[in-house]
Amino acid sequence: MRKVLSVILAALLFFPMLSGSAVLDTPLRDNLSFRPGEYDFNLLTRVPYYAFFLSQWEEEGVQSGRDSVRIEGDSLHFEGESELVSVQGRTGALWTESVNALSFTAKISSSGLYMLNVEYAMPDGCDYTAVRSLLLGGEQMYFEMENIQFTGLWRDEGEIRTNTLGNEIWASQESVGSWQTRTLRDGFALYREPLAFYLEAGEHEFTLEFVTGRMVLGAVSVVPYVLPPSYDEALEEYRRQGYQSVSAEAAIEFEAETYLTSKSDTTMRIEHDADPQTFPKATTSRKLNVFGGFRWRNAGQEATWTFTVPESGLYQIGMRAVQLWNDGLPSGRRISINGEVPFSELLCYNFPFDLNWTTDFLRGEDGEPFLFYLETGKQHTISMETCFSNVGEVVRGINIDMSLLGKIIRDITKITTTDPDPNFDYRLFTVVPTLKGDLTALRDSLMAHYESISTLASRTPAMANNFLTITTQIDSMLERPFFIPRKLGELDNALNSLGTWYTDLSSQPLMIDTFYVTDSDHTLARRRSNFFSRIWGTILNLFLSFTKDYDNVGNVLDDGVEVLETIEVWVARGTEWAELIAELSDQTFTPESGIAIKLNVLPAGQLNAGSVNALMLSIASGTSPDVVLGAEWTSPVEFAIRDAVLDLTQFDTFDKVKTRFVQEIFTPYTYRNGVYALPETMDFNVMFYRKDILADLGIPLPDTRQEIYDHILPMLYQTHLNAFIPADFSTYLYQHGGNYYTPDGLRTALDTPEAYRAMREMAELFTVYGIPVSANFFNRFRSGEMPIGIGNFTLYTQFTVAAPEISGRWGIAPIPGIYRDGVIDRSAGGLVGQCDMIMATTDKAEASWKFLEWWTSAQTQAQYAREIEALIGLEARWNTANIEAFKTLPWPAEDLAVITELWNWSREVPIVLGGYLTARHVSNAWNRVVINNILVRDALEEAVFAINREMRMRQEEYNITDALFQ
Repeated sequence: MRKVLSVILAALLFFPMLSGSAVLDTPLRDNLSFRPGEYDFNLLTRVPYYAFFLSQWEEEGVQSGRDSVRIEGDSLHFEGESELVSVQGRTGALWTESVNALSFTAKISSSGLYMLNVEYAMPDGCDYTAVRSLLLGGEQMYFEMENIQFTGLWRDEGEIRTNTLGNEIWASQESVGSWQTRTLRDGFALYREPLAFYLEAGEHEFTLEFVTGRMVLGAVSVVPYVLPPSYDEALEEYRRQGYQSVSAEAAIEFEAETYLTSKSDTTMRIEHDADPQTFPKATTSRKLNVFGGFRWRNAGQEATWTFTVPESGLYQIGMRAVQLWNDGLPSGRRISINGEVPFSELLCYNFPFDLNWTTDFLRGEDGEPFLFYLETGKQHTISMETCFSNVGEVVRGINIDMSLLGKIIRDITKITTTDPDPNFDYRLFTVVPTLKGDLTALRDSLMAHYESISTLASRTPAMANNFLTITTQIDSMLERPFFIPRKLGELDNALNSLGTWYTDLSSQPLMIDTFYVTDSDHTLARRRSNFFSRIWGTILNLFLSFTKDYDNVGNVLDDGVEVLETIEVWVARGTEWAELIAELSDQTFTPESGIAIKLNVLPAGQLNAGSVNALMLSIASGTSPDVVLGAEWTSPVEFAIRDAVLDLTQFDTFDKVKTRFVQEIFTPYTYRNGVYALPETMDFNVMFYRKDILADLGIPLPDTRQEIYDHILPMLYQTHLNAFIPADFSTYLYQHGGNYYTPDGLRTALDTPEAYRAMREMAELFTVYGIPVSANFFNRFRSGEMPIGIGNFTLYTQFTVAAPEISGRWGIAPIPGIYRDGVIDRSAGGLVGQCDMIMATTDKAEASWKFLEWWTSAQTQAQYAREIEALIGLEARWNTANIEAFKTLPWPAEDLAVITELWNWSREVPIVLGGYLTARHVSNAWNRVVINNILVRDALEEAVFAINREMRMRQEEYNITDALFQ
């Protein structure tokens, strides 16, 4: 009888899992016509990829149209306010964030394939790529239409200069500002061809929607879809025209770093290479003697060189280049001559992987060098743009694999939760009918990737073997579905690996030293260094290391600049960060003030209080610098207590400088009415959410935590999803009206009813509402297991740079608060970042203050932010604390609105004597409540006693009494 009841009970418990939303009736790949190896649809947007239409048009034999329609900029319809501006004497329509979209209608008389040309320019002061999405007839025809990029044109400003250490430094970037005509291509550069559109005869409405970035529109044209001829066809045309090879005397060569005239991205730059065969040689100092490398790797980055030839005729074009980054895979470049791709083989030309420099001509699959017709008496250009050639199909495939794997993980966790019972048979293939088919499709797709990668690579890349590892794991799951819940970790790891491989495959670096433009009979000498020349260079650098100061950053002052005094500045950042500070100082600060800076680079953590480091030792020995940049926010008051830093309120312009920042950010820098640092960077805490998943589940964004408890969490738990809410006591304490310390700063204020309510709510979030104590929010947000959570600036950058598969599928919102005094109180900490200090031992206090006044100004910070992002990339975005400069960064308008709103609710923790243990005791109290089930009041009282005891000990040590704070 007992066994019968057990079976009935198990059936009743299991029945809900066999009904309702947990059951997926139709396999996903049937719904989306998904077949292994054919990447037709994007699983998130439910629209086809461009590859689907290319294949369909080819099968149906669709031909190009014959009409050409041109619409001038002043005839475009803007949804918002726009104005006409002049760029280089030509009038265009300025398109900023105030214009949501523009539309135009093209009347076509002949059906066929067409493409769009856009004539545009970048307005003055526009430093970033403009991004738009495209609609045809009000609909997104295919996925690639949502990311259309319009880049500017840039060049190095001035000549290369050498600093006082003998190293050449990078020049600042300036906008070329000229008009461009761009044929629309996908923003990911995964296709060799431009984007095509099939248009029936009649009227068609195109709409470009604003995403980010300003631009000036001159005209839009709808033209027939025409591709370049093949090389054989181009060669036949050469013969018909009677073109002949030039003489041997017409051969020229030029350096890539010298003849570079423009580039589409400021992150691309002239680089340093120490190979003995690279000229000019860079054996003992840094010479900027090549172009490209790892910074020339991202989709759509284009560089252009200008040259002339002495004779008209047919030339070979070759180059000395190296591509050693892609683990056996080639790098692709779209090569244009005088603005046009001369033949289809150059739509995406492959540069093979090689650990050594290679010198060779551009040549076809038959091994014969290509010939190009060039005329004398005119300037010619060669442009090279990053593309993906044959590897593009694998990149697209991995993108859809990540979406499919994320769906598989969500389907499983809807049934098993993220903490499944390893001994329970969930019968996943029955409960989730699509699971077996999806796993099979994923395995077959990964095997197709393995075969493609193995074919394209000159050696087997590590990722190819990893594809095999994942397929083996999937095979095991298909054979023994009972063990799938135990292997959720393997699926999470596989998703993380796919994201890494997607990023790796999307990287297409190439470095160029020299171009060769020669006659058809010319052969190129092999310029490859041998073992002995490399050894000699190594020996020279070994001896140089005993005398060269690698920590010092050289100066590049112009001749005639008068230096009245020099201050010593220590900075805890990388050399490239520091060199840019020195360069900006030499360009503006020193010429205007007569104050030079001697900059030294230290490792991170060497400028903070609390441990033995370089700065602490220099203070003890009386040799500390004048200024410190990049110290942690907890350090200024700790140094102030020991009279090691200056009170900045003594300077006459302090109150004016203070207005540059969010005022609450000064709280941890303030001690006994003095302010001992200026903020340099700042952070933010926001709520991240997956737009696609919340929309599918019908979950609204919460404004209060009560809405999270009452609505959001129950709706997530119904599908076994979860949220990520970190145990940040400051948020709960401040929103309940509490404080960490009493107004005099001598005792903790955590013995108040507000603190009790804050601790209880924070504990119940984990003990009652089931929020996980710890989780990898980055990975779970990508997979969709945690479609909502709270994170900071670092996480924002990670999602932007390292999670391409969810690009456009997530957003940010203000962190939820609580109703208090009739409003939603969103008070929270986490704003304060790194800071700058003037050391007390300086005898150049005024000069040091003038430097900080210049360094923290809006103009300097905005320029530094632009330059450092141009130098390194988006991952190095400078989160400046200067409000005005922060707003100039290329934030999406809706994201910037969220961030600036949170500034109004910022509350920071003051630094007091003995307060360094407060966070530890608060964390211990929370652990005792959540883990050991101790009463909140008992745990908090124990923490209060320990905190007050430590504070009293420090006060007695420094002879601090209540009277000093009155």
